[in-house]
Amino acid sequence: MAGYKWILGGEDACEACRNLAKDIHPEKPERPHPKCRCTIVAVFDDSKEDKCVNDDTIIQRAELLGHDFEAENRQLKALYHEWQFTAICRDNSVVEVTVNIEISGSELEEVNTLLRDGGSNAESLAMAKSLELALHEAMDEIESVCPKCGSDKNES
Repeated sequence: MAGYKWILGGEDACEACRNLAKDIHPEKPERPHPKCRCTIVAVFDDSKEDKCVNDDTIIQRAELLGHDFEAENRQLKALYHEWQFTAICRDNSVVEVTVNIEISGSELEEVNTLLRDGGSNAESLAMAKSLELALHEAMDEIESVCPKCGSDKNES
């Protein structure tokens, strides 16, 4: 690994964060203030490995952007989640993808059972299932938009 790169959390980032984003840091930098929304990503030395695969892509952040549901007779029929993932590819490029997930049918049965029984873990279980599905879909999308991964596939 070559070091760490500071990725700004938005256009309204403070001056301290903007300064951190200018360089590659040999050690992981400390956040300059509470509630910092920036992302710190590992930067690879690409000379050691020139094949891009899913194992080389690091998910730096997963954020639930929104959710909705369908219910009937106090039972969930479907959950909809929109996730955004920020990843760093093997070539050190930062990629953001957004995926939409629907949880329904048998995947939702366990959540409904917990809700009927008054279980407090129903929401956590739904989020875990959603994140698992979203991550799988996001990795495929990241691989297709990552400059190095996309070019590796085209050369095959």
